[in-house]
Amino acid sequence: MDKYSSPIVVIRIDDIFMLDSEIEPSSILNFANTAEKHLAKLTLHTIPARLLQKTNNYKRMEKELRRHITFGHEITQHGYTHQCAICGSTGHEFDCSATGKIVAQDIQVAQIRKGRDLLTQVLGIHPRAFGPSGTDRYVPQMIAAMKQLRFPYHTDVGNHLPFIDRGIWAIPVQNDYCWALSKKKYRSVMNKAIDDFKRHAKQYGYFGILFHDHFTRIGYENGVVIHWLDEFLTKINQITDGNIRFMTLTEFGDWYRKRYPGKKNPYHPMKGNKTTLGA
Repeated sequence: MDKYSSPIVVIRIDDIFMLDSEIEPSSILNFANTAEKHLAKLTLHTIPARLLQKTNNYKRMEKELRRHITFGHEITQHGYTHQCAICGSTGHEFDCSATGKIVAQDIQVAQIRKGRDLLTQVLGIHPRAFGPSGTDRYVPQMIAAMKQLRFPYHTDVGNHLPFIDRGIWAIPVQNDYCWALSKKKYRSVMNKAIDDFKRHAKQYGYFGILFHDHFTRIGYENGVVIHWLDEFLTKINQITDGNIRFMTLTEFGDWYRKRYPGKKNPYHPMKGNKTTLGA
């Protein structure tokens, strides 16, 4: 069996919780239980406004998130409402792809601050990472808003290791393998994820994986994504002889910055430089 030296794994779930999904119950508890069985940690990319909407009826969202915090999972901030004030779409928030307009920086700051303050007030946490909603891009206005609000990290998809993006550390995940996962595609998706893990674990010492709330629910295809997670974590633990280091997104960011002090950008995705994380 191939040997790997303690790769770091980050698991991120976006859109906690989706407002209008017909997949019930609106809960990721079964998914979290499965992760915990493998001693894995989750980073829950949470939409603050959902705490003011029907998703939090009878404080069920608040109670569940408090439970996840107690079990060592992390709450990060995912926009504020996940809905565009310009066109009303829930596919973006501040960067309107329908009209080409961008919400003014002062409004972005006010909305993001409102969301952060709400998470702090309700859950007693201060989120340290921010990621935009849907198709929103990291336009200059958003980067400036994040700097003004002193977020040390933002989220990224597709790159291999953390990098500096205009003064803010970007913490990446590699892929969302289970988006609309079907039983027919289960095995091919699993094989792809395992192959990617082996390559990334050896080359970079890090693997980040993305999920989305509604597909991780027990009501989606009889919990197919939960079963997929269980098998995936079992396999990668076997591959590494149980030497995986599970971290939340900001735990990994803090670890990485301490590991490489004074290096603003030890890996730059545009140049293809290779950096491997040591144990």
